[in-house]
Amino acid sequence: MFIYQNLKLKHRRDFLIFFLIFVLVGIMIGLEPLISLIFLSGAILAGLIFLFPKYFLYFLVFCLPFLPALNLAPGFDIAGSRVLIILIFAAWFIRGLLKKDLKISFDFISIFLIGFLLFVSLTILYTPIFERTGRKLLVFYSIFPLYFIYFDYLKKYGGKFLIKTLKILGLSGFLVSFFGFFQFMLQFIAGKELIIKIYSNYLGGFLWGETAAKSVYENPSWLFDAGFADLLRAFSTLPDPHIFSFFLSFTAPAQGYLIYHYWRKNKKKGNETFPLLFWAGAFLLSLINEFLTFSRGGYVGFFLAVSCLVFLLIIKKIKKNPVSFLRKKHNRQNFFYGFTIFVGLALLFGLGYYFFPQNPLSKRITSIFNIQEGSNLGRLKIWSQAYNLFKDNFYFGVGLGAYSYEIKPSKHYRDPIYAHNIYLEFLAETGIIGFLLYFGVILYAILYPLKSFLFKNSSVSLALLTGLIWFLIHGFFEMPLYSPVILPLFMINLAMVSYENSAAGKL
Repeated sequence: MFIYQNLKLKHRRDFLIFFLIFVLVGIMIGLEPLISLIFLSGAILAGLIFLFPKYFLYFLVFCLPFLPALNLAPGFDIAGSRVLIILIFAAWFIRGLLKKDLKISFDFISIFLIGFLLFVSLTILYTPIFERTGRKLLVFYSIFPLYFIYFDYLKKYGGKFLIKTLKILGLSGFLVSFFGFFQFMLQFIAGKELIIKIYSNYLGGFLWGETAAKSVYENPSWLFDAGFADLLRAFSTLPDPHIFSFFLSFTAPAQGYLIYHYWRKNKKKGNETFPLLFWAGAFLLSLINEFLTFSRGGYVGFFLAVSCLVFLLIIKKIKKNPVSFLRKKHNRQNFFYGFTIFVGLALLFGLGYYFFPQNPLSKRITSIFNIQEGSNLGRLKIWSQAYNLFKDNFYFGVGLGAYSYEIKPSKHYRDPIYAHNIYLEFLAETGIIGFLLYFGVILYAILYPLKSFLFKNSSVSLALLTGLIWFLIHGFFEMPLYSPVILPLFMINLAMVSYENSAAGKL
């Protein structure tokens, strides 16, 4: 009471609020210690995020592949990334209201994103399986806001915030790639059975949640037939090799840009050799891991993305004056060197396949073009099912998340029944209307960085565009958008291409 009486009038209200909170927490601890601890931890975390939102965005980017899942109840777990994004969104929204600077940026990507989210929300009115549609909607509602948060912070803090994000993303990619390479090589020392046991008993439940991990164990895609033995593919801290490949499609281009960034700085200042070598090593390790995933969809996405990258660089060089491009000696030399490297790599791969036709990598690549191969035939059958479902529900689809129910009603929500194609799954579940709204998002996700590179000479836009092409092409073979790691990275990349499109400066 003495303390209360000696406080200034304007501080007495705050004192009473904190006193009542401590009394409430004390009562809860006496009644339910575990719930109280969770409540108190959540309150402290929310307060820290409110005070330091920018640093928690960095933390989110870095820790996406490492954040543990919350196993709230048997059969119900939630990814830690989704909880953190919700808390960051709440802090961003409340801070914006209090400081009166809350801004939700509207461009074509944000308009199509909002339109898509609103339309798929309406599918709950006619879905045959309310629970699955609701769960898919919760995934989108908990992660889509990240686009608007990141876009707002990019506008506030500019290019330095973007570069810092790319560095943190690249570093996270390096650690995941290092762990993935270690996990792949360990099978030759300790045996793949030990690695599977470690993931099954310890890591899986911690990282992905007990329920999700159980589904992964029952339907694993970790092994593939290498001819001489079943090899354990690289998947690192992600639940399967395909998701790991999608993750690399975002981190490897960021590392590639940082090589260029530090090469340019080293050329000017001459004291950036270590970061240049570090990012070159990180980029090389990411590419090695991409091949160790043995994900054929990832291979197709990677090779077509690199082809687009080379094509755009050539177009950028010759678009002003094609004649002068060929007349300049250094341009002819660069073209000759590039062509020689391309031919050399093609010959190296050809010779490797000729002398070692049974090596796992060449077998995996050549099987892409073998329509009669078992998994290819299976995928074609799945695509046919998805397309027929779309034809029967052309305008509105069967409802978000209802694809698996329509194909096999008796199966559980966690059973891996999906169209193995982002576009066909959205066509089947949301019809032509939902698909066109999603197509609007990816159309501008490509047009924005393309315009920024060709007309603003933005090198970071070229890196972002390469990653998005890799991701979108790989999406013809898998459905990664419900991943609590991949969807946030997709939202962050969309925010970065939107910022680069609107930014006056060049990066």
